[in-house]
Amino acid sequence: LWWWEACNHSAGSLELVLNNIKLKVFKDQVELAAASVSIFSDLLKTEGDKTFIVPGGSTPVLFYNYLAIEELDLTGVKLIPSDERLVPEDFPESNSGMIRKNLIKNIKGENGPELVSIVNGNDPKKLIRLFHQ
Repeated sequence: LWWWEACNHSAGSLELVLNNIKLKVFKDQVELAAASVSIFSDLLKTEGDKTFIVPGGSTPVLFYNYLAIEELDLTGVKLIPSDERLVPEDFPESNSGMIRKNLIKNIKGENGPELVSIVNGNDPKKLIRLFHQ
């Protein structure tokens, strides 16, 4: 049985619950980014490993910008791009490069996260050859 309950519908936002799974619809990317930072901040307060698989592309750029200006201690946090492309980090297509540019380089102080890149200084062409062997 599928069961839907409208929990909150104000100011353009919508939250639906489907068998204890929440689906939140935001009115724009600004609202989405702010809510995502709040959720991420709450996750940092939990016990255990602080390793997160994070998205790339253009959609999360605003989230990374907002996260960078929050006064959070991200020391010991590891971020792993979920969909990295096998290109050098300085290429526009690099998700690691995008995360470094929009988050890590904008954090004040020494409390930034560690970015764990699959390219990790390796030649992307070599990685591609190893993958195809």
